Amino acid sequence: MTDAADHAKTDSASDGAPRPGRLDFAQKIADRLGVDLPDQASLDWRACADFIDKNKHVLDDPPTQPQVAYAMKIAEHLNVELPPEAPASWRICKEFIEKHKAQMPPATDRPDKPASEGQIKAVKAIAARKKLTAPAGYESSSHLCSRFIDEHGDKRATPTKA
Repeated sequence: MTDAADHAKTDSASDGAPRPGRLDFAQKIADRLGVDLPDQASLDWRACADFIDKNKHVLDDPPTQPQVAYAMKIAEHLNVELPPEAPASWRICKEFIEKHKAQMPPATDRPDKPASEGQIKAVKAIAARKKLTAPAGYESSSHLCSRFIDEHGDKRATPTKA
């Protein structure tokens, strides 16, 4: 169902005029486009919905750097093409990640890398709290840290800030 059809259910009860929230949203789009909101969009909910549907893409903010990095990692690992718009479109990047993330192997099936600062702190905190010895070489292995945290951690696996 299109946005226009969705809004028909709620806007049609308002004598043909768009609801104030829809009108504000349309105005935000017009402002981003640098154009005046068409008069008809202010008077008729259908015209307002059409304006939104045709132009809502301008409100698609860029994804975060971690999102782009993860999407690129997925594309490389699964040997699939990353949509060219993904680095500039939060929506497209998110859709790509959602579509392919289940095909990614668990982190422990991927090549090992040095443990993150957070993993190292968590291992130290768990070891101290439970009077355990941290595994040898844990600081240089994210896999060792993950296994230790999974085996010995509780719901509060990360240390609290003092």
